[in-house]
Amino acid sequence: MSIHFDHTIVGVRDKHATAAYLSELLGLPPAVPYGPFLMHSFGNGAHVHFADSQAAPTSTHLAFRAGEVDFAAVLDRLGRRGIPHWADPFKREPDALYIDGTDRGFYWDDPDGHVLELITRPAATRAGSRVRSGS
Repeated sequence: MSIHFDHTIVGVRDKHATAAYLSELLGLPPAVPYGPFLMHSFGNGAHVHFADSQAAPTSTHLAFRAGEVDFAAVLDRLGRRGIPHWADPFKREPDALYIDGTDRGFYWDDPDGHVLELITRPAATRAGSRVRSGS
């Protein structure tokens, strides 16, 4: 297929704070300026652009994929900062991971209420049957 996802723009209260938050938790390099945005680039060529928003930000879901070592490091960083996470995006299963075939994942909120997800396998390879696991 010749069509690839390139980027999304996420409205936030403070693009510098949000970009730094994501850099710290995901272990990314600092975001770079790109026009009026701050941009994070990812290994697959996709980008997230953060824009300061005068209006209250609308919640967005952003899913990131990581290998097992980075997955564990992000989970550890969340724990050290006291940031809650859930096995589901509806926050019914606190302090847990989901297991979907060979994929593991969890959700947490950024300071603007955007729902972030970290997974270990591409979404298209999932079995489609989630099991809860304490983390």
